[in-house]
Amino acid sequence: MHYRFLIICFIFISISSCSWISEKWDDRPSWVMPDKSLVSSSEIEYGDYTLLSGLNINDSQRDLVRKLKGKNLEYSSTRDSMKDIKTYEIKGSLFDNKNLFRYKNISAVVDFFDGDLLASRIFINAINTDNLDKIITVAYGFLIDFYQEPTSESSIYSFKTYVWEKGDIEIFLLIDREKKSVVISEINSVLEDSRAFKEFKDKYIEEYQTYEDELKSGKNRNR
Repeated sequence: MHYRFLIICFIFISISSCSWISEKWDDRPSWVMPDKSLVSSSEIEYGDYTLLSGLNINDSQRDLVRKLKGKNLEYSSTRDSMKDIKTYEIKGSLFDNKNLFRYKNISAVVDFFDGDLLASRIFINAINTDNLDKIITVAYGFLIDFYQEPTSESSIYSFKTYVWEKGDIEIFLLIDREKKSVVISEINSVLEDSRAFKEFKDKYIEEYQTYEDELKSGKNRNR
């Protein structure tokens, strides 16, 4: 009986020690055998990805402004209440639809986190149902050319969502037939997995959930 008690105590101490070591390992300085999925944003090296929105994943804010001025597009920039995300709201878009469809209006939003491009979204409102179908067909075709076949798709009521994952990029084609709108959202998934962004999410969890809805469900906070 005495030996059984000692064995149980030994097992309990071992488990507690493992848990303590695990916690300490998770809290280790980033220079101690860094986890690639938790590196700081300044240490990330991105691939050379051109986005359908007319940007490149490596574009800086200066690059964006230069491109916008080159196309004579009006824009404004703001920092969110969390002071971590800088947003550029654009009247129009760098997206080249090659004049394959008309639209009621088009706008774009580009977000930077810690100086790096986090996400680019294009908002397209159709004139009518036939026009919406044309926009969907062309946008889907462009995305197939850029990112090949989607990795998943889903439907609920009047909403349809297509998702692509390619390298450092996660892409959403979001269709709302009731509102006759299409949103193309391209997200820097590597930056989303960085240590800095994870700390940002932990600190502002409620606000981030709202922001994530905007990125991945097509919501626009200004509408």
